[in-house]
Formats: sequence, structure tokens, C-alpha cells
Amino acid sequence: ALFDLNLHHPSFPLSLVLPDSLLDALVQASEATHRAIQDGCGRTLVELLLPEFWDSNSGAVFAEEGDQQRFWKLTRRFADELASCAGSPRIVALYPDAGVAAMLRNQWPDAGFEIAGVGDPRARAACSPGDGAAEVV
Repeated sequence: ALFDLNLHHPSFPLSLVLPDSLLDALVQASEATHRAIQDGCGRTLVELLLPEFWDSNSGAVFAEEGDQQRFWKLTRRFADELASCAGSPRIVALYPDAGVAAMLRNQWPDAGFEIAGVGDPRARAACSPGDGAAEVV
């Protein structure tokens, strides 16, 4: 997991330890994202670049059947972790399109966060400035 955080920000841990596993990386990323949001960072980018899903020349590659579904499950784990760190603030996970968002809402009716597509006007209305919602793309 890569963290696009201001390394000179006072809350950024100077002794960042590399995670032991992918799940530890997701927890570490969600905690860092939560700290950044608490500290007033308006935008935070967290990218999960996994060798089996990534090619340095062409970007995201989902070569095997089920790879994309596995990736969506990782995004759920991150959003769940972020929601548990955040406590009460709303988390809105934005997915690439309305079709993916609808599929994931069906698959995850118990998600502890809202699911929307990037182009969905309801998603933008749900995340209006000052409402305290955090968006996860």
C-alpha cells in the first residue's frame, strides 16, 4: 500500500514500520487515512498496488477470473477498517461506475459504509462539503 500523505505533517509517524501482511497494510492505511482526515486533510489518496493486479507498463491488470472481485473485497476491508477507526463519521466508498456500485451493494448489504458510483449524482449529494462524510474511491 502506498500512502500519499504529507510526510512533513506533524501527525505523520516518522518511524513507519512496513506491514507484515496485506491485511496489516490495509489496517495501517486506514489508520493513516483516519489521522489525515482528523488533522483536516481535505484529500487523501491511498493506493493498493498489488503485484498480481499491477503491471508497471499498463497499470491495473486483472488476468485471472475473479481477480476483480478479490480486489473489490480488499477495498471493502479498507473501508470497513476506516469506518471502525472513524467511529461515527459517514464513509462513502465511490466505485468506478454505477454497475459496480449496484453489484457491491447487493453483495454487501451489511457494509458499514455507503456504496456509490463515481458518476452517481446521489453520491455527490451525499458528500456535500461540511457534512462530515469521508469519500473512499
